[in-house]
Amino acid sequence: MSHLKKDLLVLDRDGTLIQDYPYENKVENFRILRLVVEGLKLLKDRFDFIIHTNQSGIARGKSSLKELQEMHLHLEKEFLKEDIAFLKIFFCPHATTENCICRKPSPELVRVYAKEQGYELSKAWVFGDRGTDVDLGKNFGGNSALLLTGFGVQELNQDPGVHRRADFVAANLFQAATFLRKRKLQKIVPRNEIGKLAADLRQQGKKIVTLNGSFDLMHFGHRSILKEAKAQGDVFIVALNTDESIRGNKGPARPINSLQARQQMMSTYDEVDFITDFSEPTPVQLLEEIKPAVHVNGSEYGENCVEAPTVKKHGGRIHIFNLVEGFSTSKMLAGELNPEDAFRNS
Repeated sequence: MSHLKKDLLVLDRDGTLIQDYPYENKVENFRILRLVVEGLKLLKDRFDFIIHTNQSGIARGKSSLKELQEMHLHLEKEFLKEDIAFLKIFFCPHATTENCICRKPSPELVRVYAKEQGYELSKAWVFGDRGTDVDLGKNFGGNSALLLTGFGVQELNQDPGVHRRADFVAANLFQAATFLRKRKLQKIVPRNEIGKLAADLRQQGKKIVTLNGSFDLMHFGHRSILKEAKAQGDVFIVALNTDESIRGNKGPARPINSLQARQQMMSTYDEVDFITDFSEPTPVQLLEEIKPAVHVNGSEYGENCVEAPTVKKHGGRIHIFNLVEGFSTSKMLAGELNPEDAFRNS
């Protein structure tokens, strides 16, 4: 059997699709996480969905197979109300000490299923909130996104390398779905080509707007910044700090997402026309090449920011925006911003 139209998406259950109550399978506690349905609907025309969940609570005596079966029947029924189907639900009931082949991150169950059904695992993805989910994707030769819902933030703190093993770190499932479904890679322009592109745009009479930053974990606050920046001109160029420059500014634990992942996530925003990068301590040299009509900066830097002399030298101006209160990557990583609320569809 060959699946020519769709790829495989392997979904963790607890903390990814539904509220996590460790080791329990009580239907009365069932709650679908916010924006999960919207995210899966975004992906259903491209992916087939299966669930893979570790359920050691059964081996621990904290849940029963009957409760697990009731939970999965209820889960399938509730998602079917939204026209979302799971082709298979794999679960491992064993303790971590049993060394079974069905416990994530073992790829055995997914490999066998993919071979039987004709999926190409190099194109498959895993979404989950644990390092075991990230490693599952790596172990079967596919891709993985770490979600910060559930235990995702805790995983980042306990396993410092987990974000480097993941292909993408997302606030929630909807953001991961947006990353996969709405990327427009043609927007990404190499640094050594951005000057020529800008010159061509200026010759066409286009008013260029620029913005720079790390934009590591995109959140709702960023959306308002991008909208405000785009409104200042005709063509909006975002310049992202390279990974090395972020490490120099914020320490060895950052960035959470690689430059490639950050560029691809930025490309999902309709407001953004082009994306490039810079490795220097400041974007001054980059702005010398682009010569924007407007450079957008945060209120914490002000009108007299380091970029101002270069922008004004070429007849441009500085536009200051105010940050959206309560939204920041630091707050998310500190557990002060619920990842379910951090990235929205509006």
